[in-house]
Amino acid sequence: MGVARVCLHGHHLRSQRSRQLGEPLSDDTVDYYQRRANEYDATSWASLPAVNTLDVGCGTGYVSRWLPGHLTLMDTSPAILSIARRRLPDADFVQARTPPLPLLDSTFGRAFTANFYGHLAQPQRSELVTEMLRVAAELVVLEHLSNSGSFSEGPEERRLIDGSRFSIHKCYSLSRGCSKNLEAAKS
Repeated sequence: MGVARVCLHGHHLRSQRSRQLGEPLSDDTVDYYQRRANEYDATSWASLPAVNTLDVGCGTGYVSRWLPGHLTLMDTSPAILSIARRRLPDADFVQARTPPLPLLDSTFGRAFTANFYGHLAQPQRSELVTEMLRVAAELVVLEHLSNSGSFSEGPEERRLIDGSRFSIHKCYSLSRGCSKNLEAAKS
C-alpha cells in the first residue's frame, strides 16, 4: 500500500448543541469564529488537490460537493444515492454495504468519508480504514469529535422528522485517539 498521508478532519457540534434553534449566536461564539477564520481557511477543501476521489458513505452528496476532482460516491441506500445523483450528476455511483469495499486496489487518489466512520463499531472501523487505504493513496476522515474531552461509544437514540425514534451506534473520539487508530490501521 502506497499511502501518501492520512488526514483527520474533526468537527465539534458544541455551538449547535448549546443553543436552541432560532436563538442568535452569542458574542463569544462570533468572536471565537472571528479569531479562527484563518485556521478554517487553511484547512478548507481548497487545500486538497483535485484527484480521483471515492466518498464512502456519501449520503445525499451534501459534503461531497466540496471535494475537488472526479468523484465516485458510495452508499448503501438507493433512495439516498438518487438524491446524490441529482446533486452531482457527473459523479460515478456505487451502491454497496461496506466494509469491505467492492473495488480494485489502488483505484483512487483519495478515499474520503464524512460522518460514517463513527457509526461503525471498532472491528468495522479498522476494516474500513484498511479497505480505504487498499483502494486509495490518501485517506481523509471527517468525523464528529467528543465535546466532553473523553472518548464515548455506544447506542444513541435519534428522533426522526416523523416523530419516530431510531437507535444508532455512535463513536465520539478524541482527535489524538482517532489519529492513532487511523495510523495503526495503515501499518
